[in-house]
Amino acid sequence: MGLWQPLKVATEVPIGLFLREEYDPEKKIVLFVHGVSGSPRNFEALIACISLVLPNRFSIKKAKRLN
Repeated sequence: MGLWQPLKVATEVPIGLFLREEYDPEKKIVLFVHGVSGSPRNFEALIACISLVLPNRFSIKKAKRLN
């Protein structure tokens, strides 16, 4: 619905960022949001690389569709 009626979605659907684990102020949040034709899998290699090279510095989150 958001693609075809963005103003309707903006006024009817709550918008926000909800964390699935406790917030750690020592870590920077990295949020990956894919495009219309993408999926969270588009970021798997990048996330694996960041997690390997810089473990414990970032709290990496992938956006999930809310149904």
